[in-house]
Amino acid sequence: MGPKLKLKLSDGASSIAKRSAKQGHVLIVDDEQANLDGLEAVLSRVYHVYQTCDPNEALRIAEEHKIDLIITDQRMPQMLGTELLQALSERDPSQVRILLTGYTDIEDLITCVNDGLLYRYLVKPWKAEELLATVAQGFDKLRTERALTEHMEQIKVEVEERRRAQQRLEDALMELQEAQDALIAQEQLKALGEMVSGVAHDFNNVLTPILAFSEELLEDWSESASLDDPMQLDALQGIHDAATDGTALINRLRAAYHPTFRLNTSKQVVPLKSLVQSALKLSLPRWDRSTGELLVEVEVDETLSVCGETSELRQALVNVICNALDATRERLEETPTDAPRRVTVKAYPFGSFVNLEVIDQANGMPLGVLAQCKQAFFSTKGVAGTGLGLHMVQETVKRHHGQLQISSQEGVGTTIKMKLPSGEQCALPPREE
Repeated sequence: MGPKLKLKLSDGASSIAKRSAKQGHVLIVDDEQANLDGLEAVLSRVYHVYQTCDPNEALRIAEEHKIDLIITDQRMPQMLGTELLQALSERDPSQVRILLTGYTDIEDLITCVNDGLLYRYLVKPWKAEELLATVAQGFDKLRTERALTEHMEQIKVEVEERRRAQQRLEDALMELQEAQDALIAQEQLKALGEMVSGVAHDFNNVLTPILAFSEELLEDWSESASLDDPMQLDALQGIHDAATDGTALINRLRAAYHPTFRLNTSKQVVPLKSLVQSALKLSLPRWDRSTGELLVEVEVDETLSVCGETSELRQALVNVICNALDATRERLEETPTDAPRRVTVKAYPFGSFVNLEVIDQANGMPLGVLAQCKQAFFSTKGVAGTGLGLHMVQETVKRHHGQLQISSQEGVGTTIKMKLPSGEQCALPPREE
């Protein structure tokens, strides 16, 4: 190997070298050692330089070291410079790539430019000043791109932090809204409690004689059988059941709003068919026969029973049936038909529970209504509704350690399912509240 070529830089090249400083790594590739030595003599005063005559060795060097800028000859026996740049760009697209070429390589040069593999090219024989200026500009470009990339990454981090902060804010606002809704509901319930306190005593006084007289008439009938018409007996029994449920409702309300009032209730085995029949007896007078014909189907086995408090469960079932009747009547008013509309009440065992379902053929509920229908004071009936019906049903089912499930499809109807403990559960020790 001959002596390395040493070049004296002009003042312009020296000033470029001073500005650049040793702050980058350059890989030079050429199949002629003299060319490599000449390039290294110019560049090593400014940059850290790696050199090789073998393109495959160049790939290994780029794999093991962080290379910022590559200078390669085009015509090499093992591999064309454009092929080497292609392989290197696939490994690290951020590298600055410079091609040393002759005028005869113009087609390869065009291909390289079109493929985006090339930053600049230098035509042989190159000049030291031009080489240093080109390399310095390449490093300026690299620093700018890296700074831009870093800035973009920082922006991404800031955007993500702001997104998370916004999400936290939205979560906080949602929690605040839920707390506000809960506070409003509590205030409404408090107002209702104050109202209940004012009327409970008087209302109880109204119910007491109704309950007493209906009990006396039922006793007289059982002794003398003076009521020959079964419909009269059913009506009398309905009056008695309604008064009993009203008294129980007043007591539950007093217990809810007066901590000193103790409600004495005990769970018992409740035959489900008789419960459904008595609830229907109290609900059906709500149906306006002039609206259209109603068909009520009961699919409840005589052997089924639930464990609970009769009056509470009956009132819950009355609420559900009345909702079904109202929805069915609205459907008939909107789309009159001679065919009867159906409301079905059915029950079936489900493990240690019994599922009690009320199914209507009405308009069904939109998703927004379905999501809120169990909330206190939510109503779609305007001034005609209190918004407490399904909410009280849900509370009753909860007190009985059951579940309330509502499914609905617009244009088809609604199914309300009360999952209640079976009568056999009454023999087990009571659960802790």
